[in-house]
Amino acid sequence: MTRTSVAMTSELDAQARRHLLRLDGQEDVCLATYAPSTGDRRTTAVLTDLVLPLDGERRVHGNASFSGRYVVRGASHAAVQGLGIALMHSPRDGRT
Repeated sequence: MTRTSVAMTSELDAQARRHLLRLDGQEDVCLATYAPSTGDRRTTAVLTDLVLPLDGERRVHGNASFSGRYVVRGASHAAVQGLGIALMHSPRDGRT
């Protein structure tokens, strides 16, 4: 049986926390690029970079939503590097 996991550096974790964990307690979203790493018994998505939303690419309204333009921009950024794309999301009140 193959297990699946996700990994990132502590620096990327800190950057994601700065963006996703809002002082106002609302949910937020961002995209990340990842490189797959496949072993004998585990497949890992190694997050490599954040693709933060630009103005107008996401709405924070208690929940969070994002535009198709943002997804296309993030996917294009990932594709140029031969990487995949992942969605990161923080729950309301920033509880992880």
